[in-house]
Amino acid sequence: MNKIIGINANHADSSACVLINGSLEFAIEEERINRIKHWAGFPKNSIEMCLTKTNIKSDELNHVAINTNPLSNFKKKLFYFLKNYTFGEKKTEIINRNKKKFLLKKEFKKNFILNKKIKFHYIDHHLSHIASAYFPSNYDNAIGLSLDGFGDFSSLAIAKCQNKNIQIIKRIFFPHSLGLFYESITQFLGFKNYGEEYKVMALSSLGHPEYYDLIKKNIFINQDIYSLNMKYFNHANDNFRYNFKGSPNQPTIYSKKFIKLFGSNNEFNKNDITEKQKNIASSAQKIFEEYLENIIKEYSEKTGFKNLVYAGGCALNSLANGRILEKKIIKNIYIPFAPGDSGG
Repeated sequence: MNKIIGINANHADSSACVLINGSLEFAIEEERINRIKHWAGFPKNSIEMCLTKTNIKSDELNHVAINTNPLSNFKKKLFYFLKNYTFGEKKTEIINRNKKKFLLKKEFKKNFILNKKIKFHYIDHHLSHIASAYFPSNYDNAIGLSLDGFGDFSSLAIAKCQNKNIQIIKRIFFPHSLGLFYESITQFLGFKNYGEEYKVMALSSLGHPEYYDLIKKNIFINQDIYSLNMKYFNHANDNFRYNFKGSPNQPTIYSKKFIKLFGSNNEFNKNDITEKQKNIASSAQKIFEEYLENIIKEYSEKTGFKNLVYAGGCALNSLANGRILEKKIIKNIYIPFAPGDSGG
């Protein structure tokens, strides 16, 4: 009997699941147990509950699957690292983050008794997302789309999914990210907590996209599927550090040029929403939807596939997903119940 534990560790929404002979039997996020929203770390409690609920002992496990691979896109990472991060705190953050990934096996063995034949599998972050959508979809063929902030140095992966195989045919790499653009807008509008993009999505329905042209002409550059004008962002700076330990809290992603573009956000209050906040949210949502539509249309034409399987944090934008359905951009769509990192 094949018994697999899958984990999302040391990242927001840390989680675990159990598969027995290819069937998903149980899955849970660590936050459901420790009550810390979006908790990031080693999901010890989740693993324990997975084993308890499925009546499996840890030494009966055959495989551990992890939804990240430090060696994914290694040449791209190394080139960017050597070119940009010789100095500064970012270098330390990157080294420590990858060190944690390599030490996951040690962490697992410290907390659980494992059999000697158990195998550990580091799976590319976006491949994990696409797999979480494709395999339960029951589609023979589909465009696979993974879209989020970043995972394994990439913010987007597009794949041909056919005959139970996944072939990634397109990626967009750090520092360009549609998910990060949306997160920066979320912060600018006064929603500072990690994972509050859903509030901007809801807010967008109350406004008008009057900042659409301003954003497209300044924040985005017309190359590839999407590219960011990095003058408006801090996340690639030498001293910018992500914090994925315990309760995630991110530094300010948007740069001072946001304020020059939109004006001061000092009056923005998430408890007393202004028309300006609504309109910026509406504009950002319209741009996000437009890019998503263009991606799906382009790769539907290129592959000839009429099915879409879609995961990654951006797949939680249900308003955009609804628009895709309403406009009949593609014939069939499958989004898994946990498209974010917890479901990876």
